[in-house]
Amino acid sequence: MFLHLLRTSLICCTALIFGLSATAQILYSEGFENENPVNSDNLCQVGDEYSPADGNWTLGPACAVPTNGIPQLIDIDGDTHLLYNNQYGSDSEVFNSAAVDISGVSEVVVSFDARSQGDLEAAGAVLDEFDVYVVMDGTEFNIFSVDAHVDGTDHGGDDAVRTYAYAETFAATGDEMFIRLKVKISGSGAQEQYAIGNLSICSDSNGDGDCSACDDPLAFDPPLGDETVECLADLPSACDETQGANRGEVFCGLAEDVQSRTVCEGTTAEGLGEDGAIVLFAVDGDPTDNRYFVPTDAGISLIQFENGVAVVSGQVADVDDMNAILNVNIFYENGTSGADWAGSFKSDMGCAVTTDVTDSWMIYIMNSGLSYLTGAGSLEGTTLQLQHSPASETFGFQIGEMANDRNCNHGAGGWFSYSGMLNGVEIMGGQGDVLLDLNCNEEENNACGEDESTVTLFYVAYDEACGDVLIGEEEYTRHDTEDPEFVDAPENISIACTEELPAVPTVTATDNCEDSDASGPSVSYSGQTPPYDQVCTGTYKVDRTWIAEDCSGNQTAHTQTISVYDDVAPVIVAGSDYEAQCDGSGNLVELNAWLDNNGGATATDNCGTVTWTNNFTALSDDCGATGSATVTFTAT
Repeated sequence: MFLHLLRTSLICCTALIFGLSATAQILYSEGFENENPVNSDNLCQVGDEYSPADGNWTLGPACAVPTNGIPQLIDIDGDTHLLYNNQYGSDSEVFNSAAVDISGVSEVVVSFDARSQGDLEAAGAVLDEFDVYVVMDGTEFNIFSVDAHVDGTDHGGDDAVRTYAYAETFAATGDEMFIRLKVKISGSGAQEQYAIGNLSICSDSNGDGDCSACDDPLAFDPPLGDETVECLADLPSACDETQGANRGEVFCGLAEDVQSRTVCEGTTAEGLGEDGAIVLFAVDGDPTDNRYFVPTDAGISLIQFENGVAVVSGQVADVDDMNAILNVNIFYENGTSGADWAGSFKSDMGCAVTTDVTDSWMIYIMNSGLSYLTGAGSLEGTTLQLQHSPASETFGFQIGEMANDRNCNHGAGGWFSYSGMLNGVEIMGGQGDVLLDLNCNEEENNACGEDESTVTLFYVAYDEACGDVLIGEEEYTRHDTEDPEFVDAPENISIACTEELPAVPTVTATDNCEDSDASGPSVSYSGQTPPYDQVCTGTYKVDRTWIAEDCSGNQTAHTQTISVYDDVAPVIVAGSDYEAQCDGSGNLVELNAWLDNNGGATATDNCGTVTWTNNFTALSDDCGATGSATVTFTAT
């Protein structure tokens, strides 16, 4: 994103989207209109000295001196003033305004109205004084000083009234400042008076010596900012009609780089006579003052966008003064092929330009609201607004082989008219030319490539009353971060061990950015895990996993768990009881053989092998070494 502030005396734009007025950038103001003292006839009444509720000013230390005169708030023809009368000693500090922040301010305008009445003396022991100071970071500067009346005269009788309106510009130094008033009044009968009112401090950012809305820096509201969107469909297709500025009007142009753009390096198109990439003819109406500008080391470029927009930008310098620099920003629109162009063509007479050649050209019309040349170096203070020429649009801005009207190279050329300021001075409008040889490359975007497809909005904020223009741009970039979603992913299931595992299904997915990948996201099958959580041969689990991936590389996975169960008990064929003659040792060999043979029973299971257990612990203790036991055999 870029921002560039300039001034111009004339500008013409094609699409107004917002208009707003503004007020001056006032740092301090005091008109004494909303004061409410207990005693307006004596603001320094002992024990009840007046202090404004808003803290916007104070009476100064002279108020505390009992022998000093009387400050009052008086209405003079509907305008309130702070008035001082009766006797005050020399340099009596009677007023201080509140301090204001001037950090970041280059110049301020201080203004006030002053009034005097009476037979004020300008010399001798009865000298009367009226001195106004500004105090910046603790340092006092006298800005207005008179003896006797505020207009510099003296005497005139007790009824003599003099008024003075003051407004001057000062360089702002330090971080804060305020206004101070000091007086000396020789008379003690209230017949000699000084009054002050309508005090103001404002920022004079444009240096014109005046406080107005033009001193408030032009700014977009809200501020411009680059943005990232998910999908191609989310890229803007029109300018934001809600974009505004703190003052003036806002205009906009849109350039699309969704699929591709052509980027060209420009050089001066050379031909017969003097050469220039940018040429200004008859500057300020002087037919002998033609100026030829060639690219500086910063270069000059031309970009053709896919929606019929072309932008020429860069920097050029005067061939006769390389410090005379112009920054170039020219916006062309309504691009059409030469085959479809209804107007005429122009070319160098030495080139064999045929219909096949002109059919391949691209022709554009300049958008004057977004096209300008601004000066630097020895052309500081130059702002030239450009308009398409001719106004009839018989000829357009041509791009292609032999199109620069200067030679037979691949290039670009077109006329323009200009008007505005040259070194801060308004000049007569004139004609100019863009004459470029081009070395171009087409840059294709991958529809699935991150941070490739973009749309750029070019904005201009223009305040005609102030002659201010603010240029900015906002870039929207596609960057997909959202994962695809499965459409028919299989759910977890449970099956009997007698059933076959289900066949692997075909799984599909969808994505938020189908516009980037017409075939949709891919789904791959990652396979099946070995059995796990295996209790026996017929009871276990397996997992199957699929991965969906969109063309931007965002992935999501789905896992299906298949649980296999065995809910049918084994089938047992009964065995036989065991009985043996006592051998005096418990018949252990025979007994254990009978137990190991599960009492002669057999078992089968539908899902696999059978595991046998029994509950034998010991024979009953009959006489001798005899005994019995009932044994339960279990097949699982």
